[in-house]
Amino acid sequence: MRVRGLNRPQSNCLTYGRYGSVLQIPEVISIAASHNVAPAQVGLKWVAQQGLPMTTAVWRQDYMVEDMDLWSWGNLTDAEMKTLSNLQAPNATLAAFVN
Repeated sequence: MRVRGLNRPQSNCLTYGRYGSVLQIPEVISIAASHNVAPAQVGLKWVAQQGLPMTTAVWRQDYMVEDMDLWSWGNLTDAEMKTLSNLQAPNATLAAFVN
């Protein structure tokens, strides 16, 4: 997964092949469920664990709280990081995917 930004599914700002949104990818959803967090938190944690800079831009308070809660639930495992890093975006349509 090579992502500069993650947006909530209803924004339609980030597309990912047949899933429509990075946040709808089965691997992301599965990892989120195993940590009892939202898929957006998994994506943000993946970015943070790589030491990459990031910011969020949400308007709903519940999303703000989720997006800032990256530390209370631990880290992604090495296997989870590898799974997320190996995701590729077929026919990506947004500049959020970088090489």
